[in-house]
Amino acid sequence: MQLDFGRKLRRFRKQTGLTQQQFAGKIGLSVNSVRRYESGEREPSVAVVGQIAGAFQMEPTRLLAKMLAAEDGEGRMQDTIQFFEKLAYKAERSLSAALFRGDRTAAENIRKKITHYRRALAALDPACGTVSDSVKEA
Repeated sequence: MQLDFGRKLRRFRKQTGLTQQQFAGKIGLSVNSVRRYESGEREPSVAVVGQIAGAFQMEPTRLLAKMLAAEDGEGRMQDTIQFFEKLAYKAERSLSAALFRGDRTAAENIRKKITHYRRALAALDPACGTVSDSVKEA
């Protein structure tokens, strides 16, 4: 699934009701940077995606989920939900393996990933967003 970040960023910005200048001010970037990201001329770094998400009080995975869901029709919405469900499932399997090995550091990092994936799912469909019991265990 290709994100096409620029087009989705533009749609997200417009849904927030902000101009490029207002959006740039809110996230702490130049208007030219926003234009380049929206046009697809530049791809934002992970730090910039985090900066955008932080400006709207959300985690990067939740921002990406909202951007994916923003313009995709119902069929694509289901594809997006399935994408995050698969990520969560794979992470839960990795968590089981890490716990079996006794690798507490890896297990904690995987728990964080699972939580992010579940939060992204909650942003898409609240019925999918519950954190599994395996994530809650210490």
